[in-house]
Amino acid sequence: VDVEKLSIRAAFAIAYMAAKANEHLTRLIRRDRAESQSPSDPLSAYF
Repeated sequence: VDVEKLSIRAAFAIAYMAAKANEHLTRLIRRDRAESQSPSDPLSAYF
């Protein structure tokens, strides 16, 4: 087993999962912002 190839595959897998999670979170954030436009909420500016 080539450890270098394994680490590269692991890095790709982690990057892929992170991208998918980021995409999912972005969709959730956009949906929440579209449903509730509340500038009075300080968290809405960050999340």
